[in-house]
Parts: sequence; structure tokens; C-alpha cells
Amino acid sequence: MENMVTVFLFGKKYEVPDSLTIMEAMEYSGYQLVRGCGCRNGFCGACATIYRIKGDRELKACLACSTMEAMLPLRLRPRAMGMVQ
Repeated sequence: MENMVTVFLFGKKYEVPDSLTIMEAMEYSGYQLVRGCGCRNGFCGACATIYRIKGDRELKACLACSTMEAMLPLRLRPRAMGMVQ
């Protein structure tokens, strides 16, 4: 059984497996990624994202296709709001 973690995507709360990347967590939560997905391997940089960990004021930058953050929950706002439908 996978460990589930809480993430907030666009202000909504979701429970997702802790092994997912940010991009996979978005898809698991029902978002359809239509732009900004790029290569999904961390080479092109199209999925650049900023996020914040609960209790930490610092914004962090990463690639959504390759980042798994150990300290969750996180709050996510992709760089381009047009990334999801």
C-alpha cells in the first residue's frame, strides 16, 4: 500500500501517492496537462514550476516532471496557468 500525502493544487486539497512527481500528482488529481509538459524527462525545462512547502515562507523552483519533495504538503502554482484544463 502506498503512502498518501496531501497536496494543494490551485487552492484545492488532494491526496496523492508520495512517490509521484509534481506533474504526475497533477494528473493523478484529475488535471489534464495541455501545455508546458515538454519532454517529461527534465531536459527541456518546459515544466518549470514554483511551489511552497507548508510552514516554509520560501518559494522553491523546480521541474514538475522530475521533482519529488520529501516534506509535504506542498502548495503548487505552475508557471503558466494555461498548463492545465
